[in-house]
Amino acid sequence: MRYPFSPEVLDALPEELAELFRSLEETLLDEICSRLKLAGELNEVRNYSFKNMTDEKLPPDFMMLRNPQPDAYTIDEQEECLKLPAKAVAIGDNGSPSYVAVRQKHHRFQAETEFLLKAGEKGDRAGIAYLQNSQNYLLAEYGEVGADGYIYVTVCINGTEKILAEKKTEKRGMQTLRLRVDQSLAQVWLIRPETEEKSQCIIREVDISHMCTEAAGGFTGCTVGMYVHSEQKQSTGCAQFCRFTVK
Repeated sequence: MRYPFSPEVLDALPEELAELFRSLEETLLDEICSRLKLAGELNEVRNYSFKNMTDEKLPPDFMMLRNPQPDAYTIDEQEECLKLPAKAVAIGDNGSPSYVAVRQKHHRFQAETEFLLKAGEKGDRAGIAYLQNSQNYLLAEYGEVGADGYIYVTVCINGTEKILAEKKTEKRGMQTLRLRVDQSLAQVWLIRPETEEKSQCIIREVDISHMCTEAAGGFTGCTVGMYVHSEQKQSTGCAQFCRFTVK
């Protein structure tokens, strides 16, 4: 028995019926893809490695806030990294912070970055920022105090910042932070690539419902990316990011 919707049959159908079938086919394919994504069997992976980059410019997917300065970033071929300076401009300020990001495309995603913080002053931090606007954002950062390292999770709701977590961790070279977002909830993880068993969930179920367009206003959606900040005006510190992944 011949399949009823073979190309030959479609060609013989009146154009109205053929167009109706094509529309139905597209709808079914969209529904299948949506269900596969929800099941975790179909994912978009954006993996950005800054090793072996010969171009001094970032890939076109990346964006920065407001008017980037000439020294906003450096692609260091020798260190094989993206270098962002520890500037005193915070992500909620009106200036141009050390923030390189991509636009959020999905309600469920995770962003992960591996970096080395070269602190120049006390209060230098680096990590991931998830931004709706200057009044609403979530920060997952690593900083150092004396001989210890710390993971800080900070949320800003309508212009008011609140530290949700401050966890002491091993002071070491490379750090890997992961942000997981599931619609209106977020998690922050400290990842140990050498063994998943040593990875730690810093905080679970962070309410980020205030970051939706309906609550925060605007129309451009959220961005997520690599972020460096200093509490000191004249810090010589920086962070070297070797990769950034969104999936």
